[in-house]
Amino acid sequence: STGAVIKSGNLSGTGKKTLISQSLSNGDYTIKYVASGRPSGIISGSITDNFTFDFYIDTVSPTISGASTSATGKYTNTTFTVSASDSKSGVKCLYMKGPNSSSYTQISGTSKTIYKGSANGRYAFYAKDNCNNNSAIYYVNFDDTAPELYVSGANFGSTTGTGGFTVSVKDMNTAT
Repeated sequence: STGAVIKSGNLSGTGKKTLISQSLSNGDYTIKYVASGRPSGIISGSITDNFTFDFYIDTVSPTISGASTSATGKYTNTTFTVSASDSKSGVKCLYMKGPNSSSYTQISGTSKTIYKGSANGRYAFYAKDNCNNNSAIYYVNFDDTAPELYVSGANFGSTTGTGGFTVSVKDMNTAT
């Protein structure tokens, strides 16, 4: 990636040759092979072969925006979009697991929008890049249903009630 020569030398013989056997860091690389000589049976002249192969190393996982890696996740009550990106090899696919699902499904494209009126609960996402690196799992807790208020033990028709009453709130999408 810096233009430095990593390995140079003369190779002879036939068959496979390992040119780079070390662990390479992320980046762009070029292998250039130049061979010249006069094959047997040719009286004059020489033949030169040039071969260049460009490749990159990508061990960096894709990232996701619009969600959280926190165990409790992000909370929202409105439409939200989760997007995956990978600056080097690109996003191969985005996966989502909905609140009523036990497995992940592949999403077409690199983003997914969940609209108001969708199933309430916890959504989980992860992405895979074109070098098969997986992102962390990201979460969004979606709840667009208002909690309900309950009153019990009261006699609203009487002005002399002495028993008291209890007020409680129940949100069907949380433990509260």
